Amino acid sequence: IFLRFGYIFEILHMIRVDFTFVHLYALHLNYLVKEELSQIAVADPYYMSESFLNLGDEERKGAEKYITKFMLDNKDKEIILVTYHPM
Repeated sequence: IFLRFGYIFEILHMIRVDFTFVHLYALHLNYLVKEELSQIAVADPYYMSESFLNLGDEERKGAEKYITKFMLDNKDKEIILVTYHPM
């Protein structure tokens, strides 16, 4: 991954950056959490957004299945992180 100097400058000076870089950094942190802290589980935020849940019954049922499977798969974890994005 290559970043232009301007992007690095914006990141270091806390200027608003493109969402792609924020998403990339979040994925990196998610990787670190999974590798270094085995007692933490992080749920996929895609299924927790209002815009996804407002699409219809099929999407809500899919989100319900994902959350149920996620909780059952991670029942032995000490910490479970579930994000919520009101969009």
